[in-house]
Amino acid sequence: MDKDQQNISRGNLLAKIALAPLAIGAFAALQAQEAEAAGMTQKAAGYIKVSKMKGKNCANCALYIAAKPGKKYGACQAVSGQIAPVAYCNLYAKKAG
Repeated sequence: MDKDQQNISRGNLLAKIALAPLAIGAFAALQAQEAEAAGMTQKAAGYIKVSKMKGKNCANCALYIAAKPGKKYGACQAVSGQIAPVAYCNLYAKKAG
């Protein structure tokens, strides 16, 4: 290998090393966005496992994602974790129709 090829290889290596922290930072930012997109915590939303509000429960909420067949819990578009259809939180929004 001649001297020019060594310089190019070193240059490429140095460029990759210099860009590595940027790539790691970008990856961490994407993970943070995914966590945020997954929703707020149940505690932050005021989630309670059994609604005390007549007619207001997750099953009747526009944000609720019904449980898959054979499963007890569904999900929520705004709150993370397993969501019981009989639960309630402060983000409740009545389904249209």
